[in-house]
Amino acid sequence: MERAARRARLTLALVASGMFMAVLDTTIVNVALPAMRVSLGASAGGHLHALVTRVSFFRRRCARRSVLLKTVR
Repeated sequence: MERAARRARLTLALVASGMFMAVLDTTIVNVALPAMRVSLGASAGGHLHALVTRVSFFRRRCARRSVLLKTVR
């Protein structure tokens, strides 16, 4: 039973740290995009397009990793 509890805590810690990293990444991108928009001369629509592209790329990459991990086990 102790091994199962340890494994559950480890899984929870890994999932929580992964979610924290995803939120941190999105926050950093949201903070950096206005400065990038000004320096690159992009429009507000381009700013939104860059954010949506970045978030969807990140989500696809995470989903692909989870599929790969399931096939390895």
